[in-house]
Amino acid sequence: HETTQSKRGPTKGLPLTNTPCVMLRVRDVRRGGDGAEGSAGAAHVEDAVSARVLPPAPNWFNSAACDVVVAAQQVVYAAGHRLCVVEKALSAAPRVRVVGSQPSVATDPGERNETNDDGGAKPVACNGHAGGCRVSAVSCCNLAAPLPNSRAQGGETMPASAADDAARGSAGTSNSGGGGAFAGGQRLCVSGATDCSVRLWDLDAFVCIKFHTSHKAKVTSVSWSPVVADLIVSGDERGGLVAWRHGRGTTVNGSCGSGSNVAVTSLALAPHDGSLAVAGLRVGLVLVLQIGEDGIVVAHRLRGHTAEVQAVAWQPAHKRPAGHDKDAATTTTTAMARSCVATSGKDKTIVLWDADTGNRRLKLTLPLPKQHGRSGLDHREKLWLTLAWVAPTELVSTTHSGNLLRWMLDVDKQGTVVGRAREPKRFSSLGHPHAVFSLRALQDKLVAVSSDRQVVLWDVGRGRPEWKMPTIGGHVYCVDACPSDPTRLAIASGDSLLRVWHTGSRQPFDCSTIWKGLQSRVHKVRWHPTEESLVAFGTEDGCVGVYDVLNWQAAKYSLAAKHHLGAIAALEWRLGGDGTTYELLSFSASDGIVLCHVDLKPGLKATATELELPRSVQQQDGETQVLPKVSCVSNWACVKAPQRTSQPWVRFAVGRADGSVDVFGGTRLALLCSIACHKRSVSCLAWRTQSITDGAGSPTAILAVASDQGSVKVYDLTTLADEQAGVSEPLQVFNHSQRVSTLCWSPHAGGSLLATGSHDGTVQVWSVADGAPVSNCRLHQGKVFTVAWSLCEPNTVISGGSDQAVWVWDTAAQPHTAPPPGKTSSSKGAKHQQQQQQHQ
Repeated sequence: HETTQSKRGPTKGLPLTNTPCVMLRVRDVRRGGDGAEGSAGAAHVEDAVSARVLPPAPNWFNSAACDVVVAAQQVVYAAGHRLCVVEKALSAAPRVRVVGSQPSVATDPGERNETNDDGGAKPVACNGHAGGCRVSAVSCCNLAAPLPNSRAQGGETMPASAADDAARGSAGTSNSGGGGAFAGGQRLCVSGATDCSVRLWDLDAFVCIKFHTSHKAKVTSVSWSPVVADLIVSGDERGGLVAWRHGRGTTVNGSCGSGSNVAVTSLALAPHDGSLAVAGLRVGLVLVLQIGEDGIVVAHRLRGHTAEVQAVAWQPAHKRPAGHDKDAATTTTTAMARSCVATSGKDKTIVLWDADTGNRRLKLTLPLPKQHGRSGLDHREKLWLTLAWVAPTELVSTTHSGNLLRWMLDVDKQGTVVGRAREPKRFSSLGHPHAVFSLRALQDKLVAVSSDRQVVLWDVGRGRPEWKMPTIGGHVYCVDACPSDPTRLAIASGDSLLRVWHTGSRQPFDCSTIWKGLQSRVHKVRWHPTEESLVAFGTEDGCVGVYDVLNWQAAKYSLAAKHHLGAIAALEWRLGGDGTTYELLSFSASDGIVLCHVDLKPGLKATATELELPRSVQQQDGETQVLPKVSCVSNWACVKAPQRTSQPWVRFAVGRADGSVDVFGGTRLALLCSIACHKRSVSCLAWRTQSITDGAGSPTAILAVASDQGSVKVYDLTTLADEQAGVSEPLQVFNHSQRVSTLCWSPHAGGSLLATGSHDGTVQVWSVADGAPVSNCRLHQGKVFTVAWSLCEPNTVISGGSDQAVWVWDTAAQPHTAPPPGKTSSSKGAKHQQQQQQHQ
């Protein structure tokens, strides 16, 4: 708030007494706030994907689950069976995209590519790994500087033999996903997953262009050669190795041994020799591998760790002035190829090796953590020791408590490590409170991925974070916008955390994470209608509470005295009988009851009473019929009171398992009518809310009813306020191909728009006036559980689901308008049906 007094004097015609002025900052959410344009070839992807997103959490317990594209300033990390890309990571406004988040409709996720008649590769039918698998390793294409006896082709550097092989581009085998020459100028990365496949990604087009399934076990590590442009080596949990020349479409197999202890836990190709690699095993061995045209052989077996090797990293090339040697012909710097590799293990040691001779150069031991009344013997079980080179003489590693250590090494003029390392320096304590699993150097910065579900960009020189990107580690069950500050979103997720996302902040990722007092998954959240600091929450174990999100660090929250028997399915604030205070209604499908919580605020002792709902009805023949189980309840809607009374008139609807809906109304919630809406269970209900833009939509007597079979029916129940009139046919009927899990009316434009989220992975916006589909969002990969409209932007919708992401998207920017068609019958089923008809 500012006064209207300016430097030139008072504003003419306005008072001078501290007049509050609200300054609104307009943001273009479709461009992520920076207005950057995308490539012409992916225009529709740019408009849809440039919506703001709170991404899914990175995968844990693998040092190779994150990598960087140095030239493009991109960070790529594995999240479930997908990849998340942080673009413009070194800028003040980085953006996040999800790669491989939308497979083609009605295609087999494991389907391989085929080759065209001319030998070229067809587009891959599925853009991601098989659903339910886990991406365990990621490696990006970062080609090193030109080395002697090498030449460039298409903007990429590779040895002469590799360039000749890529130029020939022979056709691929059945497991290689097609052949064809390696195309230059692309931003590429490769991923390995537990579905035994290795996939090559185009980060510009967001598609998988090639893949192979030569592994017989889960892929645990993968590495892209910085010298040979089309060489990718991967390892699996049974010790299998595969060298993939994707330019020629061929694979070469190798083995580290047999048994479960020979699982390849880490892998790295040398930056100075395209035929040299180092692999770390679960048993503690470090193998130096020679990659040839006929196979992969073990050159050295290095024994220096007594436990699992968790990370390997090659020392960067030591640079020196060209004039240092008499034979130097240029005035630029020349890279010196070294063969030093660093390995870290679960035994709390870091070992530096000479890969050419197999000799150990230096061994570093991690400092013991500070004791807090507990023995330090169990720290080895909780430790994850990973490392990254930030310079030829600087090494950064993790610690027991999540802090980072900066090791300074002494090297001679040739870049060889000599002597001992200096005392390591700790980074700022503003970093990770839990274990760090992956470290990657990005120019003079460092990217860290931790179990605290944060991706952090560190300034290595200052030892402080540049930015922190929060992520979500569970299903997103509910999203609600604050009525007092629409830029704040409360998010309920399955990782037992409550988040408050400040979408209007100038910081790129401004999100508060609340965990105190939350013992199970958070299923529902609801902001208080008038107090902007209070958020009501409901958990999976039936607990209901209220949190003061502005003072969450002081653990200001209150739990209800009475709990439900199962997960909370609905939360709703309603105005109390005195007309000044609000009461909280909670519902659980497990016990089928509605509880009314009074005085549920931090510091107050709340009371709860059960809202009586009819469980049986009296039939005309005098027998009592037990009503079906309550499956869902609607929001609490206040409508215009009838002429015969001046008391508030409310509406409340209950959905049942047989597809019927009971509508209650009046001051005492009398049963007004029962509607047979669907043939299957009612999944969700929603009364139309009053419009906040033009005041239309009142009285609120329009009810939307969704079912498990995917249909949504809209009823006009305005006549029930005055008399027991019969219910007419529905105004509109909308259909999804799968279950509809959430409904939300738009608070804008007279409430004529209805958003529906379905298990088909889409969010559909319908026009209730004419029944036409308006916009269809297909950004989610998985079931959609929650949908909410922005209270300040009419075209902005917020949605979340089982893909562990919250999307803020524009309805006008989506390329689709209608939901995807339902699944068609398989060819096998159609053939069987045809045979039966012929037999008849």
